[in-house]
Amino acid sequence: MTALIRRDPLRSLRLFFLVSMLVIGALMLAQLIATGATWETLLLSTGVLAGLQLLRVYEFVHGRLVPLPVDLLELVVIAVVLVEIGDVDPVLGPIYFLLMSRAATGGMRRLLPMIAGYGVVLLVVGLPFPVGAFVGLPLVPLLIYGMRTVLLRLQEEQRKHGQMMDDVLNRLPFPVLLADAEGGVLLANPAASALTGPLAELRATRAGGAPVDLPRLAAGESGLELRLTRGDGRVVQVVAETVPTAHGTIVALLDVTAQRGYEEPCTPRSTPAPSAASSATSSRRYAHSRLRRGRARPGWC
Repeated sequence: MTALIRRDPLRSLRLFFLVSMLVIGALMLAQLIATGATWETLLLSTGVLAGLQLLRVYEFVHGRLVPLPVDLLELVVIAVVLVEIGDVDPVLGPIYFLLMSRAATGGMRRLLPMIAGYGVVLLVVGLPFPVGAFVGLPLVPLLIYGMRTVLLRLQEEQRKHGQMMDDVLNRLPFPVLLADAEGGVLLANPAASALTGPLAELRATRAGGAPVDLPRLAAGESGLELRLTRGDGRVVQVVAETVPTAHGTIVALLDVTAQRGYEEPCTPRSTPAPSAASSATSSRRYAHSRLRRGRARPGWC
């Protein structure tokens, strides 16, 4: 849920109103039962609430509003429920959340007619209602609409910022990964993809052989030498550095495979000291070879 809120706060707001409508609808039915409403009233109210809930679910899933005639039908059925119940108080909660859901989903052209339509319904049915509730009828949805407008602007700014970061990282000539707080890879630039291959098939270990999850490296690591085994069996050695950012952690990699391969042959190797027996054998061989060369010379007998 936290990841959804960070990724799409506006959709999270719509989901909140959708779930809240279920709760408010259940409270409305509980209030009707407590006041001794008939089964006919309960069935009618339950059917209307279920139908309106399905309409808001449709708008949430498809990301677009229902046709305008459906809004008119919504006003009619709410008026019928008000007349059947004979009291405005149980229905005020669902009305408010229906309007707030619409404010979080649609534009002003569809919101203002719905606010006016519900105001007309409350006046036409002729039931007494609190003046404060009538004043809040346009105020609360308009506040939600203002919040929606701010969230849309913030999302656009976040999109532009993310696009700029993607462009910068993709143009870097060295391998770079961007991981989120949960260890998911948000971005791997082309140089990183060429070095590591598919990340799902990559195995990384420290110098001592301990396994490590590359995207989950702690921020602030510097000069960390790792051995990467790709899915195709190729092994590369890298030096990793991690930098914390507002979006997660940047993991920068430096390929040192060629450098380490050059350093190993140049490392002096210790040779074991010859044993006494081998020294004696070598000395005898040397003496025999000198003796043979001396006999081959003229004047030797």
